[in-house]
Amino acid sequence: MTFSSDGNPLGTAVLTGGKATLTTSALPAGSRTMTANYAGNPTVLPGTGALTQTVNTAAMTTTLISSTSPSLPGHAVTFTATVTSPAGAPTGTVTFASDGNALGTVGAFRWPGNADHLGVVRWRPRDRGRLHRRRELRRE
Repeated sequence: MTFSSDGNPLGTAVLTGGKATLTTSALPAGSRTMTANYAGNPTVLPGTGALTQTVNTAAMTTTLISSTSPSLPGHAVTFTATVTSPAGAPTGTVTFASDGNALGTVGAFRWPGNADHLGVVRWRPRDRGRLHRRRELRRE
């Protein structure tokens, strides 16, 4: 038995007792047409079964903390964003902003054995709205 998603092969499974099973975690979010193709044998004709599988986008949680609040001009403040998802390792970027103005963007990443993804931007607020930025990625 051959299994496919939107015409792309996912794998094969042995037919035992009239059933074949395939488990996958390779389906992207969206509506997918899944098919199972049986090649047949000398006494049974080939056949195909199909269904529509909906794969939802995974939930995620973003937590933001500040190293000190309130802060003063010229004093360093560290913001830490933690992005987690029960569906696996989130990827992409985290943008830190103040009043709609971007302070810095860092890539989400995964430390081995840790599902949390941390992005840290450090900056010193200065008079007249100027910012000194230093971006870094670090393990908590």
